[in-house]
Amino acid sequence: MLCTCLGFRACRKGGVAVEFALMVPILVFTMIAMVDFVRLMSEDGRIANAALAGAHFGMQSTAHAADEEGMVRAARADAGKGAEELEIVAEQKCLCANGSAVLCSLSCENGAKPVMLVKVSISKQFATMMPYPMIENPVPLYRDAEVQVQ
Repeated sequence: MLCTCLGFRACRKGGVAVEFALMVPILVFTMIAMVDFVRLMSEDGRIANAALAGAHFGMQSTAHAADEEGMVRAARADAGKGAEELEIVAEQKCLCANGSAVLCSLSCENGAKPVMLVKVSISKQFATMMPYPMIENPVPLYRDAEVQVQ
């Protein structure tokens, strides 16, 4: 296309403004996506730590392992602000050496004492700031921690 301007430099004056106008939406979208990703990873770490805190409470003794509400309270306390949004489930189970589940008050088939475990599971629906292609919104987050009782 021929330039009808008097000089070559005068014909290029609007090019930078056009490039800027085309790049700003892409840059803004990228910045928002990065902030959302950081928020998502932060929330995932927060619920993982809360699950570990609940499991740590339960692993202290057999009495603590039976206190499922105490494990939930410990997880909520560790989660801090926004803990009421979390769905927290705590459970105690006992396994024999062959992997079969038994009641914790009973012995295994070979007469051995079963291994007592506690598990704390936490789930949450995380809402992103804007919808993204091929990513569901809200994003389901799920973490669990399972440890052996001392």
